[in-house]
Amino acid sequence: MKKTRLIIITFLFMIILSGCSSKNSYEGSEFLMGTVVNVKLYNSSDSGKVALDIFNEIYELEQTISWRMEDSPIAVLNRTGEVSKTGFPEADEIFPVTKKLYDNSEGAFDITAGKLSVLWGIGTSDARVPSDDEIADALKYVDGSSVVVTDSDVTIGDSQFIDLGSIGKGYACDRAREILEKSDAEGACIAVGGSILVYGRHNNKDSYTIAIRDPDGSISDYIGTVEVNDCVVSTSGDYEHVLESEGVKYHHILDTSTGYPVGFPGESELKSVTVICHDGILSDALSTACFAAGLEDGMKLARQYGAEAIFVTRDREIITTGIQLDNQISDK
Repeated sequence: MKKTRLIIITFLFMIILSGCSSKNSYEGSEFLMGTVVNVKLYNSSDSGKVALDIFNEIYELEQTISWRMEDSPIAVLNRTGEVSKTGFPEADEIFPVTKKLYDNSEGAFDITAGKLSVLWGIGTSDARVPSDDEIADALKYVDGSSVVVTDSDVTIGDSQFIDLGSIGKGYACDRAREILEKSDAEGACIAVGGSILVYGRHNNKDSYTIAIRDPDGSISDYIGTVEVNDCVVSTSGDYEHVLESEGVKYHHILDTSTGYPVGFPGESELKSVTVICHDGILSDALSTACFAAGLEDGMKLARQYGAEAIFVTRDREIITTGIQLDNQISDK
């Protein structure tokens, strides 16, 4: 199945690339990791191959870290409670980051909340509001301290369930950067869902202008822009995936202490958090952790990691760690 998928991707992008006006630039997209992956490349002598390598790399990563893939190392870990690092070298990149952030966020960020995520199913066709008893049962298995990584394997607690959705898209950006660093591409912008990698130069400019989405607006509305380079920009918000039931809206970022969406009952303190730093895994994970932790603790967490962050509160107040927000849009 994997080989078939790769052939399909290759064939698809051969068709797309045949219509490009310049071999030195590329712009295209593919549906991977449950989202649209957009790739823009600037000034590469073989932009088509570089783009294809990036898409295939992200596809392969999905086969490795998604619990939805039956034979992935994460799926094996969830079924058996352990997995050998022989076939899972990514473990040394993933788990030190997630374990440290679990500790530093006092459990607000926890990859063992998989049973809760699946129970709610927000963002899928199976979304529903679970009962209090179901939530209480799922909470029994949420404990990030039970993840143990040794030189040979990774183990988790009995019946625990790992979900790496909070780091996957940022990690995909890291893997894309590795390919870019081996290529002759002068610059690139890679968007994987809510995580965006900017790399190198483009159109004789050293920086990229990234719009920060307005959490109360449509996908094209923004609250302001930032000038960045050689980093990953990740955003988490209560608008991304929402379940509405009996007039109540439930967002997908869950409080690992209550089992309900952060802020429930009522509304969360924050509408969105954007985190900017070099590492994609950390950028993606921190945006979730800072949202779950709330404004005060989230600000401390971002500064602890030396990351820039932009917080949009429930009252539409915009608070940053110091990064300049340009072209700021006034309140609606």
